[in-house]
Amino acid sequence: MRSLSLLVLAVALPCAAQPVLIADVNPGPGNGFVIELEALGDDVYFSGKGAGGTELWRYVTATGTAERVTNLPAQSLKPDNLVDADGVLYFTGTDDAHGRELWRYDPVTDVAEIVADLIPGPDPSTPDFTAAFDGDVYFRAYTLGSGKELWRYDPDTGTAVQTPEIRAVGSASPVELTPYDGDLYFRDFDDPVGDELWRHDPVANTN
Repeated sequence: MRSLSLLVLAVALPCAAQPVLIADVNPGPGNGFVIELEALGDDVYFSGKGAGGTELWRYVTATGTAERVTNLPAQSLKPDNLVDADGVLYFTGTDDAHGRELWRYDPVTDVAEIVADLIPGPDPSTPDFTAAFDGDVYFRAYTLGSGKELWRYDPDTGTAVQTPEIRAVGSASPVELTPYDGDLYFRDFDDPVGDELWRHDPVANTN
């Protein structure tokens, strides 16, 4: 009886489906280096390397096709840290005029643009660890005066501001930004306690 039960179970289980290639961003044997997948609306956005360099791409589920969204002339945007904030895609990108800063892509207007140049000019603030929270976009960024601290971009006002500085000297380097129950949790470093768990309260604007 035991052998029969095992046989029936084996027959009842369906065969595992095999993965299917849906986009060859860099046709042929070359790598497309697809990273940072983020669902937005009915499509999936990602960073991919094709003939035009590393740009923002999307996979359109309705047509089953992949298409390049950005194409900076003579350089690569190198999008990273993609996050959906109220139907708009925010990410970090690089161009010659601004260095690596915070960008956004609006699928309604089909426009990609830089939204915050924290260090004006070609020097980068290198935003990363983006997180959509409480209607804003939070991220870690570097500035000459404060080092790596927690920043917030407000889409309504179009401004980026640093949250209260955590480490007076050197970089606090917040990482792993995680919204939960009205607060933003993250890992951070401060001299008296070392590398520990922190929380940002958006109402009181405190860390």
